[in-house]
Amino acid sequence: MGQKNHFYYSLFPSPIGTIRLISFQGKLTHLIFQRTEKELLTTVLTKIKAESGSLPMKDGYPFKNWHTLLNRYFSGERVIFDEPIFLTTGTVLQKNIFHKIARIPYGAVRSYQDIANQLGMSTYARVVGGACGANPIPIVIPCHRVVQKNGCLGGYRCGIEIKKSLLAIEGGLHF
Repeated sequence: MGQKNHFYYSLFPSPIGTIRLISFQGKLTHLIFQRTEKELLTTVLTKIKAESGSLPMKDGYPFKNWHTLLNRYFSGERVIFDEPIFLTTGTVLQKNIFHKIARIPYGAVRSYQDIANQLGMSTYARVVGGACGANPIPIVIPCHRVVQKNGCLGGYRCGIEIKKSLLAIEGGLHF
């Protein structure tokens, strides 16, 4: 078992591609789709090495519960991701946006505008979109559930095909 004061990683073979999970002190910090986010992975690993002096070590133990939750999620089960997370990136506003997005129910969607309105910032829909793009833990912070006001999908950091797949898993939504 790894020590809790280091970064660790594990690979999760999901039906829509391998996902790299990274943790620090036993808390999930990043969820990265390896196939579509190679540049982000390089950036994250470079930042971790600069800050901690070493790259994350591979250790599946800290991720046992995450793997179980993700397996359940990808089999179509409504899952509450209640394992500890640690937001290592994001401004105060982005973290507020992440907390609002985390409350979107499984199988539901909200618009960027809806989230901006909930924050009392009706002109900040694009800021919400930017925060979605900076979300370090997609699926767990379900930014795939955020769409344009007109119902179009908008963008997705992990790739629009992954967004479509995640929405389909949650409720048969097809675009």
